[in-house]
This record gives sequence, C-alpha cells and structure tokens, in this order.
Amino acid sequence: MTIGKALAPLKQMNVLSLLVIVILSSALLILINYFTLRITSAVRAYINGESQYSKGQKDAARDLTLYLTSEYTIYWNHFRREIQVPIGDSLARTELMKNGNEEIVIYLFTTS
Repeated sequence: MTIGKALAPLKQMNVLSLLVIVILSSALLILINYFTLRITSAVRAYINGESQYSKGQKDAARDLTLYLTSEYTIYWNHFRREIQVPIGDSLARTELMKNGNEEIVIYLFTTS
C-alpha cells in the first residue's frame, strides 16, 4: 500500500501533463488554422483582382481591334469602359506604394 500511495501523485502528474499537452496542441492547431484561413482568403482576393484586371485588358484589346476593323463607335465606347479596369488598378497600386489615402485607393479599385 505504501507503493500505491507513493505512485498516486505521479499518476496525477502524468494525467495533468498529458492534459496540458492536449490543450496546448489544440490551441496551436486552432492558431495554425486561423492563419491558414487568413492566407487563403488573401490569396483568393489577389487571384480575383488579377482575374478582373486581365479580363478588362483582354476585353479592351478585343474591342479596340473590332473598332479599328469596323469603325463602329459602340466598340470604341466598350473599349473605353473596359480599359478603365486596368487603368484604375494601376492608379490604385501607385497610390498604395505612395502610402496614400485609403479612401482614394478603395475608390480607385472599386470604380474601375
């Protein structure tokens, strides 16, 4: 019985240390998951922005080519509308590099 009494505090220590390890591991996994979701969201936003930029460029080039071959003003108007996307993004990026006003950057990104 004296051996059992001597081992009782050690068993409690083992259980307590295992519980601490499980809690710390869970907290670490939650933290890793949080940052993984943040990074994934940022990458998706970047890809979406780049997609809109390249689509605007492609559509503007197509409309300009159609205008040059047909001389219909509707294609010129489409070109001017579509070219605003890459131009607005370029202006917004320039403003971001200058550490400009955030409202101006948002306006330039959203109006294009």
